Formats: sequence, C-alpha cells, structure tokens
Amino acid sequence: MKQLSIIYLFIVILLISCSVKKNYSIIESGTNSPLVTKFSTVNKESISIDFYGVNIKKDSKRPIILMVGGSKCIPLFLLNKNKGKVLSSMMFYESLLDSNYNINFIGIEKRNIKSFDTISTNILNKECTDTYGLIDKNDKIDDVITVIKSLKAQGWTNDIYLMGHSDGADIISGVAFRLGDEKLKEYNIKALAFLSSGGPTRYFEKVLKVKDSHELVQKEFDKLLWLTSHENLVDSIFDGDPIKYHISFTLNTTPLDEQRKLNIPIFIAHGTNDTKVNILSDDLLVVELLRNKERKIKYLRLKDLDHSYSDSNGESHQAVVIKSFLNWIKENYPREVETK
Repeated sequence: MKQLSIIYLFIVILLISCSVKKNYSIIESGTNSPLVTKFSTVNKESISIDFYGVNIKKDSKRPIILMVGGSKCIPLFLLNKNKGKVLSSMMFYESLLDSNYNINFIGIEKRNIKSFDTISTNILNKECTDTYGLIDKNDKIDDVITVIKSLKAQGWTNDIYLMGHSDGADIISGVAFRLGDEKLKEYNIKALAFLSSGGPTRYFEKVLKVKDSHELVQKEFDKLLWLTSHENLVDSIFDGDPIKYHISFTLNTTPLDEQRKLNIPIFIAHGTNDTKVNILSDDLLVVELLRNKERKIKYLRLKDLDHSYSDSNGESHQAVVIKSFLNWIKENYPREVETK
C-alpha cells in the first residue's frame, strides 16, 4: 500500500511538471547580432513577452541573471544603419561583449516593445502606456514572473538572479515579495540585485532633491497629500506621470516595505553622483535592512559615479558593478558595505 502511494505521488509530480512545461514554453530565434538570442514566451494565460540573451550557452551550470530595466520605454536593441551598429539600452551590454563571464545574462523587454528597429527620435521619445511598455507595477511584475516560469520549464536553466536598474529594482522587489521566500527557493532564485534604486517612498527622493528649499519641500508634501486623496483619478496625469503609476510605485508599496518581509540575499549598488535617485535613499534602505542580523546584504557605494555608473568624463564603470556582484555570489553572499 505504501509503495502504491509513493508511485501515485511520483505520477502526480510528473504530471504537474509536464503541465508547467506545456503551459510555459519559449520560442527561440536569431537577431541582427550573432551574440544576441531572442526568446519569446508562449503561454495561453498571458501575452507573449520577449527577452534577449547575450552570449547564451545552454548549460545548467551557468547561472542566469535576469535583468529588468528602468522606467523609459526604449527597446533593448536598436539598429544604427548608417554606422552598421547594434545599439543597446541594456545595462552591462558592452561589458558582456568584452568579457568571458560564466553567466547567461538575459534582459526582459517591456510589453509590446520590439527591438532591432532602426533608431529614430520617435522611438526614443515614445511614452509608456497601458499597452506599450506598461505603467502599473503589478502588470510589470506579472510579465517578469511569466518569464521566470517559462525559463524554469526549460532543461538548461538552474540558478536565477533577479537584477533591476532604477524602476526595475522596484519591479524585481515586487516579484520577490509576491512569490515569497518559499517560492523563490522553489524557482532557484538565489539573490536580488538593486542598481541605482531606492527603498522608501518616491516622495522621500523628491524631498531630498529640494531639501535646501523650505518652500519646495512643502510643495512636495502638498503633492503627496493631494495624491492620497485623489487615488480614484487613475487615468489622470499628476506631477508628470499617470496617477496609476504613482499609486503602484509610491503609495501601495515600496521596496523597503517588501524587503523587510523577505530573507533572500540582496546586492545593492549606487553612485554617489546619481542625480536621478539620491544615494541617501539606498543608504536608508540598507540601514533598515541590516537591522535583520540574518539578512545577507552587500552594499556597494561608488564614489563620483552617476545613475548609470559613469564618471564625470562619461567613462563607464559598469564592469566594476557586475564583477563585484559575481564575486559576492562566489563568496556566498557576505554581509558587507563597501565604498570605492
């Protein structure tokens, strides 16, 4: 009887596994770059999502870094036909081309945005909408989870690291929070990486930008007070963005709220010259998270670097960040704060 129960359990697990693979599959295709592979999710329950891998090798021993970009709705790859070049908005793209990192680095395209068109002003300036690139944080979380499930249904994937730049960090924080520690372990998601992001509400960042003016600080508080009493006007524009964007990224939850309730290791990197997101926002996030003595955290503070880790001469130092992250993984996620 016990043997029959074990056999029955095995069959159920096998059927569930086959169901997952059937429901979450991917289509693979080439691109204009021999180093970049395009993947698209095939899932009856949701819209198809494109994602792109750089120097992909289908080896389960190679960890996957799944990258989510910032707020702008710019394709990950564009063509400059005059120069015969492929241009990329993907963080670390140039570093990945010039290195032999033993990783599969994958960037997720925002919904309904298509890469490898010819670069144009219209494409670069196109605004995000509910159908182009998305606005609501929860919708963006849905897409990332679809990609994760689709990847896990493949035979060549194992360990996954979720990485987000700017707004992307908010999104992967939301992904981790929605899944929870147990599901993160089930999907072999080993750690998170927040790049040039923040932890508390966006209005803390707004106040930091104008902190030397009492009048401007008051205006930011007035905006927040107005926003909290007009949440029903979801399709209206407020302070440069749709109200639904403010609600989902500012009012409903923050990375600080989400990460306090998780134990997954987290890597955070921020430049001291970041004028888009003040480094003090991440300082606060780290100070709060380090109160959990068990949480494995690496905080890399980069002197004189901006939002994209470039110096005042425009020279990129993104390689410093990716190397630091990979070293942290190899060292089994030590708790440390480093300024360099």
